[in-house]
Parts: sequence; structure tokens; C-alpha cells
Amino acid sequence: MRNIIILVFVLFLSNCGGQDGSSADIPKMSDNPQLQNAYEKCVVETQDGLEKDNPDTEADVMEMMKKMAFDTCNSLVVVTCTKNINSNGCQLMLDQFGG
Repeated sequence: MRNIIILVFVLFLSNCGGQDGSSADIPKMSDNPQLQNAYEKCVVETQDGLEKDNPDTEADVMEMMKKMAFDTCNSLVVVTCTKNINSNGCQLMLDQFGG
């Protein structure tokens, strides 16, 4: 049940998209180095957290969840901060992910 809740949450945040590959294949999402660094840290921390919190999840489900971290972090960090880098939401993301 816990895995289903996490999957639904990740799907909601990611708009059901995803990039191929693992954290070693993090794409460039911003020309702003601060935002790119925060995005990369978000992806790595999200993927690591998914693995740690869900050790019994089937490999194919885990891979799907990890791929969704790319779009989730893009929305949380890059899109939010591109709209307004001085917004409270952006500052929260940069504080969280050290951008």
C-alpha cells in the first residue's frame, strides 16, 4: 500500500512523464548553473530516497519511479525558478537542494 501511495504521489508531481536512464544520465535542463545544480541534486536525492524507502519494490516499478524523478525535479526546481527566481517557492527549492 505504501508503494502505491508513493507511486501516485510521484505520478502526480511528474505529469506522468520521464526521461530514460539513471541519475548518471541527468539531462541539462537549465542554462543557469545554480538551477541546474539544484535540479541534479533533486534528481539524485529523489532517486536515492525512493530506493531507501522502498527496498522491496519490484525492479521494473522502481525503475519507472526513478525515471519520474526527472520530470518531478524539473517542475519543482527549474520551472518554478524560471518563472520567478525570487519567489518563495523557488527559494525553498534552492534551500532544499543547495542550488
